[in-house]
Amino acid sequence: MELQNVKGTRDLYDKKAEKKIKLINFLKQKFEIYNFKYLETPILEYENILTSKFSGGEEILKELFTLKDRAERKLALRYDHTVPFSRFLGMHPELQLPYKRYTFGNVFRNGPIKKGRLREFTQADIDIAGVKTIKGEVELLTIAKEIFEELNINVKIEVNHRYFLESIILLSNFKKEKIESILLSLDKLEKVGEEKVKEELKQKKLEEKNIELLFKIINELKNVKVKDLNRKIKKIVDIKNIKNNNVIETLEKSIKELEELFSYNLNLTFNPTLARGLNYYSGIIFEVFLKNNNFKSAIAAGGRYKKIITQWRKDDIEAVGISFGVDAIIESEVKLNLKEKIKVYVIPLKKEYFKEAYEITKILRNEKIITDIDLNERTLNKNLKYSIQNNYDFIILIGEEEIENKKYTIKNLKTREEKKLTIEEIIELLIKILNI
Repeated sequence: MELQNVKGTRDLYDKKAEKKIKLINFLKQKFEIYNFKYLETPILEYENILTSKFSGGEEILKELFTLKDRAERKLALRYDHTVPFSRFLGMHPELQLPYKRYTFGNVFRNGPIKKGRLREFTQADIDIAGVKTIKGEVELLTIAKEIFEELNINVKIEVNHRYFLESIILLSNFKKEKIESILLSLDKLEKVGEEKVKEELKQKKLEEKNIELLFKIINELKNVKVKDLNRKIKKIVDIKNIKNNNVIETLEKSIKELEELFSYNLNLTFNPTLARGLNYYSGIIFEVFLKNNNFKSAIAAGGRYKKIITQWRKDDIEAVGISFGVDAIIESEVKLNLKEKIKVYVIPLKKEYFKEAYEITKILRNEKIITDIDLNERTLNKNLKYSIQNNYDFIILIGEEEIENKKYTIKNLKTREEKKLTIEEIIELLIKILNI
């Protein structure tokens, strides 16, 4: 039997695994500073929850992993954290609002595999449920901006409004029932280009003149600032002749929300073609991309959603969320500005010195210093080689002289500097380095 991973999955170990854990710990700390509370939902959901009317939409459902339990109940693996969170909100109407949650966990999609896109991958989500104003988006995008600045990652945050884009589609003379299908095609624009998207829309039997009008509007809005949107649209489209007042009202409301969001100086970029393929969005949407990097997939994305929650509740609740692609960030191979932790390796020079060495190890661990000890009674030379290969920062030698004098040999493996210090002095030295 040939041993191999399932396609689209991987084993994560060594440096990448360490980097991922550091990133998760960094994100967790950041989320908690903003008073988000941890919520864990199951990987398994009932299939009808994940395929409900206002869930991800037809494209994402093509990638759903489904299964049955022994009682023949239809189950599925979650494809994101938003639908399970919406289900949770439906089950808990007693929650005090606004409810701010964060979560980490793997999600599953049975789709095409490429760099940055696995079938099993980790997402870190934060959501605010029960906030109807743009302040929710401001909170999330402020966190995102701070996270990427602190990680020293140069990003571009692209923003659009789902109802703005839907209004543009209606202004291009398409029927309302065609909106979702058109949005799915527009979502591919950055990946496949304008001509292929036009061709796909034609294959959907949509009128060519309407397609051309849609792209005329979109292309003329590409470099327009949000504050100029209203004026520019009135130049492109004869608003006065639009009979559907709801379209104009929705368009103006969405522009007003965009203007308010952009007034917060979050260094955002307006992208009129940004669609987000998931159909539960109902307001501002956003995606985060790396600048000056060959990695083209979004490393974070999100937006406002409502109908998926209200189908399970009686009140008029809505939410806004953002998902950070933990694996996408790792796979992009961007250099992260994560605070390094010191790793110490304790070496008993003879097996009879192990108990004393283990006590030293316990003391260092109690001080939150990453510490390991030789468990295999290796020779000093083998232990030195092992400590260098495994990227330890310091070794501490425990021999007869050290035990007798209560001063232990500590060696910096990077500088080769060696000292004899008490355990108190060792702790002081390491904590000082940790705080630099």
